[in-house]
Amino acid sequence: MTSAWAQVSLSLPPRPLSIVLRQLSETTGVQHRASGIVADRWVFVHVEDKPAASIRQALAAASGAEVTGNDADGWSFRGGFGNDAGIEAARVLLSENPPPPPLTAEEARETLLQMRPETGQEMGQNRLDAARLTRLWESGLDRRLGLRLLHILGPAELASIPDGESRVYSPNPNALQVPMPAGYLPAFQLLLQEMSLVRRVAPTIPQAEEGASYGVFGFSQMQFTQPLPTSALLVVQKMMAGMMSVSVVLRNERREMLSGNGGFQLMPRGSEFGVEPSEPDPLSQKLAALALPLEAEAGEKAFYTFIQSAMGGAGRAGDDLRQAGLQHLATVDRQEPLDGLPARGLRLIAREMGGSLVAPVSDLTWMYAGIGFGRPEPAGTLTTAGLATILAGGMGLSRSKEDRPQMMDGILVCRRGAIEALMPEPSDRRLIARVAQRLLQGGRAGLDSVADLSLLMADGGESPFVTIILQGFMGAGLMTGADPDLLAAYGSLSTAERAAARGPQGFILQGAALAAPGRSRIMKLLGPGNAMGGSGWQPPRPRPGEEERTEMSRMEEAASNLHVTDRYGDRLGRAALRFRVTNEVVWHMSNNQQMPMMEMDINRIGWQILAATDPEQPDFAQYMGTPQTWRFVQAPVERLTVELAGVGPIVARVAAVPDLAGREPLVGIAALPAEFKAEIAAWLKENSRNYGRQSPPSIPGLPNP
Repeated sequence: MTSAWAQVSLSLPPRPLSIVLRQLSETTGVQHRASGIVADRWVFVHVEDKPAASIRQALAAASGAEVTGNDADGWSFRGGFGNDAGIEAARVLLSENPPPPPLTAEEARETLLQMRPETGQEMGQNRLDAARLTRLWESGLDRRLGLRLLHILGPAELASIPDGESRVYSPNPNALQVPMPAGYLPAFQLLLQEMSLVRRVAPTIPQAEEGASYGVFGFSQMQFTQPLPTSALLVVQKMMAGMMSVSVVLRNERREMLSGNGGFQLMPRGSEFGVEPSEPDPLSQKLAALALPLEAEAGEKAFYTFIQSAMGGAGRAGDDLRQAGLQHLATVDRQEPLDGLPARGLRLIAREMGGSLVAPVSDLTWMYAGIGFGRPEPAGTLTTAGLATILAGGMGLSRSKEDRPQMMDGILVCRRGAIEALMPEPSDRRLIARVAQRLLQGGRAGLDSVADLSLLMADGGESPFVTIILQGFMGAGLMTGADPDLLAAYGSLSTAERAAARGPQGFILQGAALAAPGRSRIMKLLGPGNAMGGSGWQPPRPRPGEEERTEMSRMEEAASNLHVTDRYGDRLGRAALRFRVTNEVVWHMSNNQQMPMMEMDINRIGWQILAATDPEQPDFAQYMGTPQTWRFVQAPVERLTVELAGVGPIVARVAAVPDLAGREPLVGIAALPAEFKAEIAAWLKENSRNYGRQSPPSIPGLPNP
């Protein structure tokens, strides 16, 4: 058995903590083990001649683990066992956002005074100090009720909500909701008392009702005159890095939503996400400045050079480079990519910084191992700049002083802090390889590839590879009109079910089959898409022979006064979903400058022309350009349509995957087919008055309307 203070050397490529500890056990003769979430957290270790106790301390900091034990009985690294980590995170979040005391008449009067019209004008001139704005924001009655209900639910319940998911709490739950906690009724009655108090105080303050339109107390002016609500829903969405999005939905006796319902977000104060970085310390500055040259194998170099090009660092990459990069991706299920250039780069940094380094790693380590973060390096030049930037706390994210890199007994230790909380653990290598192989065979990204990656993103948190492959290897503008939840639902279908969706009848799920095991991604389509209750369902596109409806009429038809979970949950047993995949050839348009390619039909092109030629909307024309600058291309599209029936009027959600790779846009609007241009001119003649125009605009290249 090695003494606790004997000198130990340990060097491993990025691996889960459990594997690193196994190697440490063999090296020292002392048992080391990990349990809970920390066992699967990946770390990099390169340590030369350091005490075992110092290595344990460094590994604990890099993985976020707690260490207990002794040399005789062994050492245990624990953290996040079961749901403990999530419960602790929720407990801290609640402690930082305590439930507010009951509103007093004096507080209501002071808030209303601050929100009079003249004060609202000051707000527009940015003269309200931050503390005052915070007080006004925290005065929201919806926020007050939401915080009280969150505390009643407690940390364990909040921790049980999966990341990226929403949960709807209701006093009378249906199949898409869960019961409100036992303390809901007193909290709701307190809300009614506070609303009544504000209504009594408001008339005593000149023009206070107008101030309500600025959002005083979180509700609109209409809610000061309509009857008091009779019930409420609480919608909680778990977001990344411990953040939560919360919405309170007030309802009348018919469960119709009252106007003005709002939402708020809770963010751990220690995360510092989105905060201006604090002054860096000398160690972080030295680390961030490292840009040591890296040697790469041919496949690695093609992969990173293509990423540099896709991110705008070196112009448009050629097909040969894309093909070589894809061939590298197609092997990641057999050869762990973190073992290659990322590990070599981290070892170089370790030697430059004193010889020893222990750091958390993730897919971002792989992605940015060859990226220079805007440094003026020629395409294909690979350095440690990207790795050093991540380790030092760059990428626009700041670290608290406790989370900054530190020297511990001669070991440079990068702690698992705010940045690593945003880092996904390594993604499913088999899925990445399968998509790359499919792209190599077919040369383009089809619906099935996009759905597979959307499922990866939905199940595992957003992966850098979703971004890389979709925006780079799959082609820019791919996700125009995409619906991630819809694509993930399709991705969860079996091969046979996907094949049925391409048939004349489509693939149909109905009744109890919707809630069967393994259908959680499909059930999510029926719930709120976010904490505000948005669902994405719209009336379906008209089939051939049906009269086309304008976007406005379609939106009005889809509008409902019921929350989406109220609308569908009561009748889930009668619901039916039809998945249909069709192949079409449609027009896409871009202004060839800022805007990506967008799918266009006659209706959309017409509205774009009217808006771009409206002298009262100069900002729109400045962004979109004039119709003469637009470029068009006709491209095949795989369109996924999911129709929902049995719970009211048929509604649908749509995602389109176009094949735009290698297609040159037409010169301009004048080059469109004559028949298509005639349809555009006819639409402008028929709809210009609806837009407030006395006559249709005259567009060079189009027939006179």
